[in-house]
Amino acid sequence: MHDRNRVLRMLTVFGVGVLLGVTATAVWLQRTQTASTETVVAGAAADEPPDLATSDATAPSTFVRRDGMYLVGSDLAPGRYVTRGTGAACYFAVTSDLSGSLRSVVTTYFGDAFGRRVELADGQYFETDECGRWTREAVPTAEEDQ
Repeated sequence: MHDRNRVLRMLTVFGVGVLLGVTATAVWLQRTQTASTETVVAGAAADEPPDLATSDATAPSTFVRRDGMYLVGSDLAPGRYVTRGTGAACYFAVTSDLSGSLRSVVTTYFGDAFGRRVELADGQYFETDECGRWTREAVPTAEEDQ
């Protein structure tokens, strides 16, 4: 009897995990299919100061202030980004293209925002929603890395 109950609990936990994974993927697919293929310029709100981390106005930003989709290398500089947002419904995805294919998904996440990190490479697309501000972490110099 105990073995049967144990198996039923394991199947229930597995089923819930699969359901959560399918739900997160469905939400991501719905957002990518309904989203415009245009990218949002990172940190381009008129009432906010310019990005002081970059000296060239055409250089990619090193932070994200608003929800949206960003092209890494054009809108955002490649690197590791971290969020200090406090939302419980943070969603982000990194894809290799805008096809909407599951094969293009590099990573996706849904949950608490605080302290989430994501590595972004040139040419990838980064979508964020309800995660708060993302800031690129400092890259250690060769001397610091040793």
